[in-house]
Amino acid sequence: ICSRGEYLDPNKSYPSDCPANTPIRTITLAQRQLILKKINTYRHKTACGFVNNLPKARRMRVLKWNTELAKLAALNAGQCKMSHDTCRNTAAFKYSGQNIFMEWNSGVIDVTKSLTKAIDLWFAENKVTTATNIASYPATTTAVIGHFTALVQDRSTEVGCGYILWTANSLNYIVVTCNFASTNIIGYPVYKKGTKAGGGCKFKSTTYKCLCGVKEPINPNTLIK
Repeated sequence: ICSRGEYLDPNKSYPSDCPANTPIRTITLAQRQLILKKINTYRHKTACGFVNNLPKARRMRVLKWNTELAKLAALNAGQCKMSHDTCRNTAAFKYSGQNIFMEWNSGVIDVTKSLTKAIDLWFAENKVTTATNIASYPATTTAVIGHFTALVQDRSTEVGCGYILWTANSLNYIVVTCNFASTNIIGYPVYKKGTKAGGGCKFKSTTYKCLCGVKEPINPNTLIK
């Protein structure tokens, strides 16, 4: 649900650049587990302060899968182009974020490798992200940082992804889209720093020592400077 009352219905189809009868693929359980492990591992490394001299995170949560976010991400991927939605918010997520990846080649697309590559490339933007960017997301920046910062938002609690495969002009293509519970907001922190990683957690993760567990009561719609 967006500012002008517009919305996307995950049960309907929308115009796309796809060849006729191109099916949107269903994320398998194994792919879902891969995505969550990759993203949460990168969130953990960042929260611990192990990434590019960026500060430790006071209260960053483990992400869990959200079916509604996944359906909306699949609708975006189903356009067969690398283009952000004008509206992806829901009743539960007022500031939903979105990362997109696209690649193509003449050989067979390995979906697992593409999912991994997408998340790796998003995370690689940490190399040009500064502590100042983390403290207050900038209105403008010469460096591309938005995918990494969406990945490590401390307001984000859930994620859902989708992808599509198609062939055109003898090339095979894939688009991967992941929607997050929250996104980058200009002037607000990507995450709050802490002297101790996870020091603000009420419920610590048993798997990722620097992250809060999934029971941590974080509201993705609450903006705090």
